[in-house]
Amino acid sequence: MKRAITGYIYCPRDELGDELGLFQNCSAGQIISKADDNPPWIVVNHSLADVTAAKWPGRLWRAEVLSALEPQGHRGNYTRCISVKIIEGVETEILFGELGTKIEEILEFASTLELPIAEGLAASRHKNIKGVVSKGWHRWMEKNGIADSAPDENMDGVIMIGNGAHTSPIGYGLALVHRYVWESAQREMGDAAFEEGEEEIWLKPPWTNASDALMEAAWALGVPELFSPAEIEILLEGWNQREVQDE
Repeated sequence: MKRAITGYIYCPRDELGDELGLFQNCSAGQIISKADDNPPWIVVNHSLADVTAAKWPGRLWRAEVLSALEPQGHRGNYTRCISVKIIEGVETEILFGELGTKIEEILEFASTLELPIAEGLAASRHKNIKGVVSKGWHRWMEKNGIADSAPDENMDGVIMIGNGAHTSPIGYGLALVHRYVWESAQREMGDAAFEEGEEEIWLKPPWTNASDALMEAAWALGVPELFSPAEIEILLEGWNQREVQDE
């Protein structure tokens, strides 16, 4: 008997209405099938680490493959499908680790960030923050057996280091925080929020510093085991001032 393939399907909320809108109101036990074998296909990721959560919010399901595309024609750890059976809905917080609810709180905050609050976040970062995030990166890499070719390198500005399980300690959480601060900056100030070089565009202060403050909070709240109590206090300095700034 052929072993059943199970895994995870993730659909960002703004894509639930497209051709994969079949998933918009699905529930446990339901069979979802495409009418043909043309793209876009249903993609079942074989593990949570393989889920690409490059957009948020969304919906997450655990599913069983009923009919797979043949041939698959790829090397990734996922299966392209024509038909699946929904096993259960899964809370999306799990995509960001054991403390993913904290990361989702930060993402929600970042997505609605206004200029005065961004200015406050930027001004409230701890004066001794330099190097704390970098220590977290190196500790995480060592803990998970990830090759660290430059253990003394400053990784403070790093958002992702690879794909899948090796993206970051909180999956795509750091990248999403930065993305939503970016979008908030665009909404609040338009092009004036950005500086452009020959081949790159980046955030200007206070948005770049506000993004750093929120990513520092994501480290402290998402993977506190990587830091000492004193380091956590430093990482959370800006985040803990957000309610004061909002009054």
